Amino acid sequence: MSDAVHLLLCEWGRWSRGGMGGRIARCGIWLDNEDAPNISDDRAAQVDRAVIALGVDSPVLREVLELTYQKQFGVIEIGLKLRVGRYTVDKYLVDGKAFVRGYLSHMKNAA
Repeated sequence: MSDAVHLLLCEWGRWSRGGMGGRIARCGIWLDNEDAPNISDDRAAQVDRAVIALGVDSPVLREVLELTYQKQFGVIEIGLKLRVGRYTVDKYLVDGKAFVRGYLSHMKNAA
């Protein structure tokens, strides 16, 4: 079973990388449609807010999500950067995704 939040975060990462590097987005138009993320700007902004809110209470969880989905670091690379083991990074990912899932659910229910 695929994790919907994981897929959403993958697309958010692609969206957030869109303004950097050779293939940039200009006014919402991607130069290479194959690489265009499958997420609306509004939804990506919601995910952004969730990740920022996560960082208020847990900066390390925010950093792990950003390294994973924006910078495409692997678990081992993140562990080396943070000086923690692979299982700790896995737990951080699970906890970070759970926060994002709950935050987005709360936003949906509040609307």
